[in-house]
Amino acid sequence: MFFSTYYYNPKTCRYERVKLRWFDVMAYVLGVVLTGAVFFAGILALQNRIVKTEKEIELRQENAMLDKHRSLLTAQLVDIESVLAQLQSKDKELATKLFDASSDFQRDVNTSFEKSEILLADAAESQAIMNALKSKSSSLAEKSARTNASFGRRFNLRHKEIELLQAMPSLMPVSEKYSDFLASGFGTRIHPFHKGLYHHPGIDFVAPRGTEVRATGSGDVIAVHNSNLEAGYGNYVEVDHGHGFITRYAHLEEIRVRYGQHIDKAMTLGTVGSSGGSAAPHVHYEIIRDGENTDPVHFMIERLSSADYRKLTALAKKQNQSLD
Repeated sequence: MFFSTYYYNPKTCRYERVKLRWFDVMAYVLGVVLTGAVFFAGILALQNRIVKTEKEIELRQENAMLDKHRSLLTAQLVDIESVLAQLQSKDKELATKLFDASSDFQRDVNTSFEKSEILLADAAESQAIMNALKSKSSSLAEKSARTNASFGRRFNLRHKEIELLQAMPSLMPVSEKYSDFLASGFGTRIHPFHKGLYHHPGIDFVAPRGTEVRATGSGDVIAVHNSNLEAGYGNYVEVDHGHGFITRYAHLEEIRVRYGQHIDKAMTLGTVGSSGGSAAPHVHYEIIRDGENTDPVHFMIERLSSADYRKLTALAKKQNQSLD
């Protein structure tokens, strides 16, 4: 209710009522509304701060728990994903190297979760996610145990067998980048000079003159031969690897080892040349096992992929002309 206001009018010599303006009325109404709104908001804020419902109490407790364990859950999730990635990589590598096949290890999309999905889930969803991760981890552990047991049964080697494997000359005599340059394989081939068939006792790798020739396994140098004759093996080196294995590297340009020297696998023995009865620069490589020559390609299993090895064996089978 508005209070009446009067003023003295000298013309009429009377007190007259002041007329209300619409602006004054609007200002008064707006002031009342704003005062009421502020008061109502204050009452709501006070009520929300003092009065708490059961649902609000439950949500506050859940938020507190999530804040407390957020870093722990994130760290555990990162560890699990890292382990899964390592298992997948190792499984694929083993399957490729040992069985020449792709791995059947597949990530289960139904049990793979994002960090945000875990951290934003409610209590029931979080429990379901953790149960799924636990089940997946248990499955991987069981698979790992079965795989380890299987490998243990199949590759349970005795000490003598391990020594035999270590003694085997398993490298190529030149760098793996020359695996496509196998010019002639082991067995019956055409002689480069008289063009008749003969038994080629080794394999020939073509490479530029001066290319390093390396030991295919560790052992002791038992022969170093230098020759100026344009026949035979020319300059060559022989290495005894033990357990009946001897390797021969012929037609070298330069020899960099001495008789009786112990050498390690991949150590440089000399360089590619065309000494002796050679038709072009190459290294003639032989493996002699228990006094008999055997196909060296069968032992070249180190540092070659399965695709490179298949290509190497295909080249070795070609009935072509040798280079010595």
